[in-house]
Amino acid sequence: MKLTRLEPFALANHGLVTFVSVQRAGISKSTWFRAIHDRTIEQLHPGVARLLGSPPTREQLIASAVLAGGAGAMASHRSAAYLWGIPRPATDPPEIILPVRSRQATLVGVEVHRPRDRKDLSPVLRANIRCSNILRLLCDLGAVDRAAVNAAVGHVLFAGLASPRSLGAAISVHARQGRHGVPALRDALADWMIDDKPADSLLETAMNELVMTHALPPVEFHALVEGPRSRLLGRRQGSVAHKSGR
Repeated sequence: MKLTRLEPFALANHGLVTFVSVQRAGISKSTWFRAIHDRTIEQLHPGVARLLGSPPTREQLIASAVLAGGAGAMASHRSAAYLWGIPRPATDPPEIILPVRSRQATLVGVEVHRPRDRKDLSPVLRANIRCSNILRLLCDLGAVDRAAVNAAVGHVLFAGLASPRSLGAAISVHARQGRHGVPALRDALADWMIDDKPADSLLETAMNELVMTHALPPVEFHALVEGPRSRLLGRRQGSVAHKSGR
């Protein structure tokens, strides 16, 4: 197989080539299978192979699953979280959504989802891989890893990837019976909100939880003292906040 014909596609797709890209390059079907047999390329999924010599990466595994899923397939759930920069365990399996429920795709080692809720399934590119958008991702993540949603919401808010208002709107759009990930997102968003505003840090959420748990005197968050220098000020209800230095 003349690999030089495939280099542009492989460079754009994490060292991967597909049977379709091979055909478009004018290479025959028999040559494709001979290259697999001769180990010129390594088949990862039917119709998707890795060029030998290309470094195996997590992105490559996710991209191979998306390419094998066919038209419309996109990285989702835990894979989408990773592509959006949300810390995820290295043991996560590649995970994709097929937007059409009637399609069949059984891929070894890949979690394949065929959701009934097909809202917000227009893919975006992350690392040149088709991926679910940030709002859809957060609605889906709780269905497979509820415990991770709280930290994911914190990451998204602090990184400025989405606003509390947009997360609330996504919850309203996707809330329905059987959407197991949405309640986890609703709870996580509530945890990150203080006085109807997003917490500025883990310190604020920890302080708020401490106050609530132990019935401590009310605490005012987001108070300003001599301008924007102070974002966290605790005071007893009815007391006057002192200026710094007094």
